Amino acid sequence: MSKLDLDIEKFNDDSFKLEIKTEDDKGVWSLVRFLSRQDVMKCKELFTHILKVELIDEEDITKLWSLTHHDGPCSMIVKYNNIYHYADLDDDQTPEDRPRKLFLYPLTNEEFNKENKRQELFRTYVGMHCDYDEKGKRQQNKGNIVELSQEELTKVYKEMDSIAPHPYRKTYRDRPPIGYFIP
Repeated sequence: MSKLDLDIEKFNDDSFKLEIKTEDDKGVWSLVRFLSRQDVMKCKELFTHILKVELIDEEDITKLWSLTHHDGPCSMIVKYNNIYHYADLDDDQTPEDRPRKLFLYPLTNEEFNKENKRQELFRTYVGMHCDYDEKGKRQQNKGNIVELSQEELTKVYKEMDSIAPHPYRKTYRDRPPIGYFIP
């Protein structure tokens, strides 16, 4: 009986290393290919199927805060199995699609710390309405925010973007998802 392992890792900013290993009674065979980001995205559905990404029960997810929201979360920071994750819609989904599937991408401690620092600024100057409570419900009030002029608020947004800019988040999806949930 043969065994098959698939490993995808970021090689540099523009490419990924795909390694397929198989082992049988004749030995170990390995195939290495380098793929562009576009190739990986094109193959995402296939990789997702190969990796057997499964549905995670929403009750097992701790929602921390949403990053984008359109009649429900489109992307957010969550905790699952004591690990922080970036949760995002699949490329084939729009915010209008139902049910939504948010795929979970593990964050490093450094990535989570940046997101948390950014969210602390957001809470202070914009509000707490993107945060979730311990029951998984989104906050309805903004809380006590620091009133700023438009110019000062623009500076705060620039500071938040210097910590964890929106395009930066797309790199979280360079790693395979560990599963998905339906919020």
